Amino acid sequence: MKDRFTSDKDSLQDGLTRLRRLTALAPHDPDLRLDLAEKLLEAQLVEEAIEEIRAVVGMAPNHLDARKMLARALTFLSSKAS
Repeated sequence: MKDRFTSDKDSLQDGLTRLRRLTALAPHDPDLRLDLAEKLLEAQLVEEAIEEIRAVVGMAPNHLDARKMLARALTFLSSKAS
């Protein structure tokens, strides 16, 4: 159950902080970095998410989920620029 005194933004920031720490400890874990990218997209930190996704694609070029997420992030970025 969600704490009624914790906002969605606080929860999002806590998740980002936790994932950034975990990713710093395991920078070569593509799934962990993809989790971070997903959370970054949720926080609308698109450029940072794209960096993480590209790192995953660099580690695992055939990672289908990463490629799909990259396409989604780039589409979001281009629509935001319009």
